[in-house]
Amino acid sequence: MGRRPLGQHFLIRRSVVNRILGALELSSDSEVLEIGPGKGALTGPLSHQVGHLLLVEKDPELAEEVREHLSGAPTVEVLTEDFLNLPWAEITDRLGDSFRVVSNLPYQAATAIMQKLLSHLAGGTIMVLMFQKEVADRLVAKPHSKAFGSLTVVTQILSEVKPLLNVPPQAFRPPPQVDSTVLKFRVRREPLLDREQLPGLERLLQAGFSHRRKMLRQNLRTAFGGAAASEVEARLQSVGASPQARAEELSVEQWIDLYKEK
Repeated sequence: MGRRPLGQHFLIRRSVVNRILGALELSSDSEVLEIGPGKGALTGPLSHQVGHLLLVEKDPELAEEVREHLSGAPTVEVLTEDFLNLPWAEITDRLGDSFRVVSNLPYQAATAIMQKLLSHLAGGTIMVLMFQKEVADRLVAKPHSKAFGSLTVVTQILSEVKPLLNVPPQAFRPPPQVDSTVLKFRVRREPLLDREQLPGLERLLQAGFSHRRKMLRQNLRTAFGGAAASEVEARLQSVGASPQARAEELSVEQWIDLYKEK
């Protein structure tokens, strides 16, 4: 099996497929969105377990292959689209507002796809997504970790996320040059911060993490309207952080509190 023009790596290990499907908590009437089905390692088993399966595949040849392979499955619908360009209404018109999401995400678009999903999905939605391990580590990182960053904070504000399993290159054909990790998300019914406030928080995070080696008392002076370093220190102390803290040392909750102090 050769490498496709879009550079996909196709999942071939059955044990990984079974773990992913188990984590979706499926029932016979489940509605499921699969992004990038590829050669259908997940799609085939899914088609026999759910009420409706919507596939979004960017590669026209792969979309046609899976469409032909599952032509006898009335539960399966295939859209030949780039998910990032697909209007959300195209999905909800077919699946409604309550569905599960699964994907072996293309590495180059993984973060953008996840962010689009989190910005639209209803609270309580389960997603099981595979990422390059380095990206997955950022999404589940804890404070005081080099992997902890602005992406960590925003993801954890919108969802509960935990690692499900690590996947070696040998589980794919052709094998990638990196390890992968499957994560399970549950979209929060009540985000830790109102969605309308997220753009403001993201600007604060961008300032805070802009120079990771510097202390926040310097990085955040502009974000706080040109405040003196001592004033930023006082705000850090007010949220229970050290006045000498660096960006990765604050918890998600402390970043939220610091934004509200702004």
